Amino acid sequence: MNNESADILRNLNTAFNSLLPEQYASVDLYPTALRLEIDEVNDWVQKEINIGVYRAGFATSQTAYDTAVRVVVRGLERAEKRLEGRRYLVGEQLTEADVR
Repeated sequence: MNNESADILRNLNTAFNSLLPEQYASVDLYPTALRLEIDEVNDWVQKEINIGVYRAGFATSQTAYDTAVRVVVRGLERAEKRLEGRRYLVGEQLTEADVR
């Protein structure tokens, strides 16, 4: 058992492939050729967007809120820039980075 969403997503990518029809079992959200880039994107998305939203939502002062919001906006702008002219955050297919 695990309650860490990143680990759950990574496990679901392959754990049940033997139970799925081939068209679904062959989907790989963490392809070997893209892993380094996926990990890099996941890192800043987690820090700037995912955790940033929690920090803003649970801020105990206006200063903490303002700081957290700036981090979230920076992360969203970074994602938006990365998505200019492309459909996915990494490569030409849906990956773990998009799901996260």
